[in-house]
Amino acid sequence: MNLDRSLIKSQAKQLIKGNVFKFFVIIFVVTVLTGGATGFATGINSASNAADEFGEKYSQGIDDAQSDFDEFGLGDFAEDGDINEFDIDDFFDDEPEVISPYKKSIFSGIASTFSGLMGMVSLFLAPLAITLAGVFYSLIKGKNMSWNEEFSYVFSKTFDKNYWNKFLLNLLTSIFTVLWSLLFIIPGIVYYYKIYFVNFIMAEKPELSWKEAVNISKKMTDGHKGELFVLDLSFIGWDILTGLTLGLVGIYVLPYQYTTKALYYENFKIRAFQLGAMSEADFMTEGEKVAIVYANAQQQGGYNIPAPAPQASVQQTPIQQENNQSVDSTYQQVETPVDTDNQPPSTEE
Repeated sequence: MNLDRSLIKSQAKQLIKGNVFKFFVIIFVVTVLTGGATGFATGINSASNAADEFGEKYSQGIDDAQSDFDEFGLGDFAEDGDINEFDIDDFFDDEPEVISPYKKSIFSGIASTFSGLMGMVSLFLAPLAITLAGVFYSLIKGKNMSWNEEFSYVFSKTFDKNYWNKFLLNLLTSIFTVLWSLLFIIPGIVYYYKIYFVNFIMAEKPELSWKEAVNISKKMTDGHKGELFVLDLSFIGWDILTGLTLGLVGIYVLPYQYTTKALYYENFKIRAFQLGAMSEADFMTEGEKVAIVYANAQQQGGYNIPAPAPQASVQQTPIQQENNQSVDSTYQQVETPVDTDNQPPSTEE
């Protein structure tokens, strides 16, 4: 039972209408802070390596030129006084200054150090990407933040008491994705789609540990990874156009993609509840589960009575509506809480 992709993407377009540039700015800022600094530092390091290579070639060229001068006897002319003002050795006096190995090593060391520092900065700012997902999750739940609210939300929610949960989630999932990709490309792709929703899960429930967030995403995407792969493929035309316009079209495409993925996350979650793949207990931390057990035991006069697992509400309905409804009507559904309709997710043949 697949979701109606075209309908959900239409809803995403309606949600960002009139606010595209505002959403693009926060995406751009977070992208620069979490990856742009590393890219800039890498560019500096590459420039250093290019300078080293140029210096080596320049040095070799100087040596070749000096040999040519000697071969044609220019040094002898200088000694005979025919061209007394020209001394081949004086001509090359500045050569060691230009390609000094000492200077090259200093420049390379500075560039490498700068690259490493920027990499560390980007690593510690990486959780910003999780709270950025929270901006778009809030949007599809009916809260359209202002400029100030967006930036305040992203930075305040990132550097709070749950920062290390977000940090470990980002770090460890990145490591595991790379390790799976080193085996073969396919395992890396499969793992990527298993953890497709971890940022949205952590944004909605930042108290979860990284393992709990990963397990929830695995349950939500089980049997539906191909659906997410097709979703990503549906944006390939936009991605190509963004490249051809040197990123200009990205002003529209990036908010569109983020909002679509937020809608998919909500629909995937509700469908998993309805199909029994997950329960609301899956969204609880271990501490919350223990607290429920303790509270129930207190009410029943003992401490060894296990609490029943919370049951999923069957009243929740995906944001996606039936195909015969207009985009305007589904957009109204998106703005309000999504648990008021009993209709199951629509299917895509």
